[in-house]
Amino acid sequence: MKEITVAELKKMKDVNEDFQLIDVREPHEYQIAKIPGSKLIPLGEVMQRARELDTADEIVVHCRSGARSVR
Repeated sequence: MKEITVAELKKMKDVNEDFQLIDVREPHEYQIAKIPGSKLIPLGEVMQRARELDTADEIVVHCRSGARSVR
């Protein structure tokens, strides 16, 4: 697992790099501030919803502070 910066994520989006952006926050947090193109899968649901992830693509996971996404 590799940690990236916000600037690196922006660059990936700007050049249309092929990746999935997964937001592991809770739905109310996602509604307040979501990144266009991201998919909401709350941390507590990741294991049950893992089949929704395309492992052929790079997967970028994010949250508000980084604590949930690193898990």
